[in-house]
Amino acid sequence: MRRVRRLARDLKVSWRDWGQIEAMRIQLQMPFEYRMAQRYCRDTGATISCIDSSLWSKSWINDHWQQLLSSENLKGLLEHSPANLAEEVDREYKTAALLVNSPERSLASAYARIWSTNHNWQKREMGLAKMMEKTYARVQGGRVAYVGGWQHLLGPRAGGTLYERIEHMQPRRVVLSNGAWGIGQKLGTKD
Repeated sequence: MRRVRRLARDLKVSWRDWGQIEAMRIQLQMPFEYRMAQRYCRDTGATISCIDSSLWSKSWINDHWQQLLSSENLKGLLEHSPANLAEEVDREYKTAALLVNSPERSLASAYARIWSTNHNWQKREMGLAKMMEKTYARVQGGRVAYVGGWQHLLGPRAGGTLYERIEHMQPRRVVLSNGAWGIGQKLGTKD
């Protein structure tokens, strides 16, 4: 934030007007999905299990955050017109709802091609699926919910997503409403 403030001062703009900067601040916090799941578990007595790959996350952070937080990137953001964070979040929710709920399968598979060919993404989806199956097997007469990025819920024929890998469990996909800053989904699997 010191870098952002300095660049904003040099450019004679208020960084607070830029939704892109606020989105980056949110990205650096504990993930939205985890915070919401933790709150739900606290309020209901449910149990939380972290099933995503720390190795994948660390690799992604190393590959992307340095560029994201670079002075060059921050200056570029501050030199262009500010984006409205609420509009950006709304657009993301609309995209998620369209692609997760669309009967037109080709939309989801075309969109998923962006990342589904990535070997590390495929390893991550496989690991998530194995952890979901293990968690599901342990639950006695309850429900299992996956709370995470909507891209994992695309399918069928989206390129090896989590949803496709656990489709035999007959999951129900739900895109949560746009009531908070972030994207979260719930995958109910056991009634």
